[in-house]
Amino acid sequence: SPTLTVTDTTNTVQSSIFSDDSNAHIGSLSDHNVVFRRNNSESLRLTSNGLLGTDFFMQFPPTTPLSNAGGSNATYYQNGALTSSDASMLNSAVPQAMTVLKMRLYVNGVLTGGGATVSVTKNVAAITGTNKEIDVTTGTNAFEANAVNTDFAAGDRIGIKIVVEPGSSAAWYHVVLLCRMTIA
Repeated sequence: SPTLTVTDTTNTVQSSIFSDDSNAHIGSLSDHNVVFRRNNSESLRLTSNGLLGTDFFMQFPPTTPLSNAGGSNATYYQNGALTSSDASMLNSAVPQAMTVLKMRLYVNGVLTGGGATVSVTKNVAAITGTNKEIDVTTGTNAFEANAVNTDFAAGDRIGIKIVVEPGSSAAWYHVVLLCRMTIA
């Protein structure tokens, strides 16, 4: 069978295209993901563990600007439609298994007088750790957590938790999550 094999020697990633008497084959010869691209962007992924998936964005737009004139931290929650100090807001159900890959946060204006911490929640618990939460500092509008990498099963609850420090000026917090849906 005629075969074209391409190898990246850094991690020995091998892709292959070949034809036999009955089929055209495109895939990986090594234990790596197979990514299908359209217009030079990923459209679909077959993971090395055999799951089919696609990347998508999940947005948590704010409904009110948040500030804290009090003497201690104030906590707010977002569920994709509303922002509130009511912790029961962390109740958006995940309809299908997915992984939250990254979190990006946009703040409408630079903060003065205090910052904030923003994290994704899974079943009401905040996902914390290096590059998993965002510390909002004064003087910047866009922040990114690069490695949230947390799996959610169908039915798990997802939300956003924002802890605003005392003296922090009013701001809109718009959170966008890069997610990967997987199909078993």
